[in-house]
Amino acid sequence: MEIQKLQWDSDFFGFEIFRINIKEEVNNIQGITDTIKATKADLIYIMHDGCDDTVSSNELLSQAPIDIKITYSINLDNFRFSRSKHIDESIQLFSPKDSIGQLYDLAYQSGHKSRFKVDNHFNKDDFERLYRIWVDNSISQKIADYVFVSKKDGDINGFVTLKIINKEANIGLIAVDSKSQGFGVGRKLINKVIDTLLLHSVTKLYVATQKSNEGACKFYSHLGFEIDSITSIYHIWRRDTKAILEAY
Repeated sequence: MEIQKLQWDSDFFGFEIFRINIKEEVNNIQGITDTIKATKADLIYIMHDGCDDTVSSNELLSQAPIDIKITYSINLDNFRFSRSKHIDESIQLFSPKDSIGQLYDLAYQSGHKSRFKVDNHFNKDDFERLYRIWVDNSISQKIADYVFVSKKDGDINGFVTLKIINKEANIGLIAVDSKSQGFGVGRKLINKVIDTLLLHSVTKLYVATQKSNEGACKFYSHLGFEIDSITSIYHIWRRDTKAILEAY
């Protein structure tokens, strides 16, 4: 069991946030409660490898996870000799002339299943500020190397952010406007990503979504992505579990 203070999250939301990583079956409830007490955390994210509905029968952790994150991956060697068919000139890099407000709106749509939206302890402004910063830091290349956009009638109707690390890459955000879904925009964005990565000799691409986002899961599976890992995420709030903590 590993614990880490999340300084960025703490500063952003304005209260003490820690993360506990658990890679095995949870049987040390006392250890977790002691950790929560010792850190005086207002919120702890418990990240548990696997897809259990609950991590424990204990009252503290018997809630359903706030999120089950599924990370998909695809081996790009399968595309190595057929790159040309993935080129689509209609997908372009985001330009300073483009509307960042349209990116924000699409980002909010993409996060409709986000744990920061589903958890009602966070307010709408928290969620939207988080996604605006995500977009801003992607455009400024702090956390992304590329931001590709799709347009219809001059307006952005889809975008994707991409980060390359050595021979692997991650999609951070991908969104298609609800009115443009079902017309192949998402596939075109992914094809542009794959084409770009092949030019950089990247061998593997990762993207994460929520298990509850069934549309996204079907989309990635249809494109040939396979499940790489599954993580159950719990939000343990001190103010909600005070009585339980005092019992230990």
